[in-house]
Amino acid sequence: WIQQKILGAVKRSSPMIRLPNSVWEAWQKIRAAERILQASATTRETYTDYDIGELTGMSVRSIERFREKVHLAKVVPIAAVAPDDDHEWDFLAAGPDDQYNVELIEMRSVIAAILGHVSPEDRRLICLKYGYVEGVLNERIDPNHALREILRQLACSAILHRDMASAAELMDSAQAPGPLPA
Repeated sequence: WIQQKILGAVKRSSPMIRLPNSVWEAWQKIRAAERILQASATTRETYTDYDIGELTGMSVRSIERFREKVHLAKVVPIAAVAPDDDHEWDFLAAGPDDQYNVELIEMRSVIAAILGHVSPEDRRLICLKYGYVEGVLNERIDPNHALREILRQLACSAILHRDMASAAELMDSAQAPGPLPA
């Protein structure tokens, strides 16, 4: 449910690059074909774009173009422009030299878009879930704030693990059979 909340807020709040519906429909056909091939025991790890093309009726080149277009729409890095947390959205495509940053760019854009539009409770939950310290995106973080946030996250995690362990002990003690009557 956290990922659904994040994706929903991103769709509502971030100015993504708009692609025509036909591109998204073709992308859905490609993804459906990939799921079919992944579900098959014989083609799970060996399918190629040619196999996807046979299922969708598209050429390998058109599948590559659709992937490229959808990939560009997903990569929306963020750059801070003001100290009051206003952000300017830069629509930059990941080139061949920075492919290793694609996942980082996607995660940064999603988290930055979400944290500005959710309640403080949800913000803390997202920060705990992804180990994100607020302020890291714009590299204007105060070291004391970062340390406090990391310690708070560790304390919350320790409390959660303690509560889970005590609940497990209670369940074990409730299920343990008592001494047999003589």
